[in-house]
Amino acid sequence: MHPDIARYLLRTLAVIATAVLAAHTTGCEKTSTPTRQLQKTNAFATFGKIDRLELQWRFKNADVFCYIPEPKQKFFQSLLEFGTPIPNDKKRVALGDLKVVSEGEDSHMAILDITDDECALLVIPTGELWAGISKSNLVKFVKSSLDDPSQK
Repeated sequence: MHPDIARYLLRTLAVIATAVLAAHTTGCEKTSTPTRQLQKTNAFATFGKIDRLELQWRFKNADVFCYIPEPKQKFFQSLLEFGTPIPNDKKRVALGDLKVVSEGEDSHMAILDITDDECALLVIPTGELWAGISKSNLVKFVKSSLDDPSQK
């Protein structure tokens, strides 16, 4: 091999090694962040016929209580149908409390604040916490329920 080509290859290899070393020491390396996959929460699967859903929602200036009538129950349940399981390892602010009455038994769930437009459903009997639920969709539902004449 010609000495000029050998020096060029050696110099190129040295530049590449320096660049790789610099990238690792400065934290500039490619990382694979796992994408959060939505899954069925099955939050309502354990209940037979749901007799009643009651929601207490905490707005900044007031707590409101609303009864979710049977025609709106399926839509409300669909808002909580999919989420991403996350560890329940820290304290979070409760935005709402959900009471499910089924076959004469009361069960409770909590809706917890995660980010500006994300909340999580805490299924209290199992301790499962499901994130990725749209806070704005829940707020719209609560506000529309308050405007419903059957709530008055």
